[in-house]
Amino acid sequence: MGKQLHCRIIRIRSSSVFDNVFVVNALIDMYSKSGNMISSMRLFERLQGKDIITWNSVITGFAQNGHGDASLSIFQKMIQENVRPNDVTFIGVLTACSHSGLESEALRFLDMMKKKFGLIPRSDHYAILVDLLGRKNRLKEALEVIERAPSGSDHIGMWGALLATCRVHGNLELAKRAAEALFELEPKNTGRYVMLSNIYATAGRWDDSHRIRRLIDNMDLKKAAGSSWIEVKNARRMFVAEDVFQSQVEDIQELLLNLVNQMKDVGYMHIEEPFYSEEWSALI
Repeated sequence: MGKQLHCRIIRIRSSSVFDNVFVVNALIDMYSKSGNMISSMRLFERLQGKDIITWNSVITGFAQNGHGDASLSIFQKMIQENVRPNDVTFIGVLTACSHSGLESEALRFLDMMKKKFGLIPRSDHYAILVDLLGRKNRLKEALEVIERAPSGSDHIGMWGALLATCRVHGNLELAKRAAEALFELEPKNTGRYVMLSNIYATAGRWDDSHRIRRLIDNMDLKKAAGSSWIEVKNARRMFVAEDVFQSQVEDIQELLLNLVNQMKDVGYMHIEEPFYSEEWSALI
């Protein structure tokens, strides 16, 4: 629907609309959230009167789509053009560092945020840093970030990031500490209990895993089933894993099987395509 509106603007040939920062920002945000960064960059380059939202949308868009280098490149361009960043800018920058594993750069940007621009980091910023350090198995440093966070901060995101990375690295001691903090902060969040139970199970500590599961039952907590959805002709259809109640499940399974067989027949092999293309890499 957003593309239809974009095309309508082009068809009426109203150049003034593309000079409207609010309209262009909305389009950039839409394409960025959809992963279409080529369209976002074309709009970004065309817009003359860029504001902070324009810059933030592109920086965050690249970061959230896993292209940290491109995100940081746009941020450097923003600084060179003397555009002052805000706290949202640094959410995108730190996310870019997290997805690219740039922990030293993330710490430098957090320091820059405070000292150069006088911005006070929020819980969101600290949570991203905790996640990044956790990914690098620097769990003790991640814990120190949480402990140094200003009083009054919302620690749920930070402890949640630490718990998730403890699961990846199998650190039972810190996982238990993070889970206990989360149980106190949000006692009705079933997902935290399930994650700790799974961590124990992965480590072979089945008694502890069953104990957490019994705790869930005793507290009468319910876990919502994870679901996916697809939109077809403006109608949304939701389904869960191995859903056999869809009216067209047999047709869907047959179609998928035929597609898989056709791909195998032509020798399909997945090859990771480079993200940068000659068409638009010069725009960054």
